[in-house]
Amino acid sequence: MSNKPKEPEANSKEAEANYFAMHLLMPSDLLRKEIRNIKSFDMNNERHMADLAKRFQVSQAILGYRLAMLQAPE
Repeated sequence: MSNKPKEPEANSKEAEANYFAMHLLMPSDLLRKEIRNIKSFDMNNERHMADLAKRFQVSQAILGYRLAMLQAPE
């Protein structure tokens, strides 16, 4: 059983739009670069998450979801 967040189902246009927007607003290469710029980044540190969410102008919730996607094994 995989813990990787699932991609949207083909019949869910809203889910597809959200998935697209998440990748558009937080491309993996740019997100990883910004994480490296935060000394000792910790997903459980509210300040780190707030700062990173502010940089990308997204909610902390969607940032957390995107980070989980990046950490999930293929």
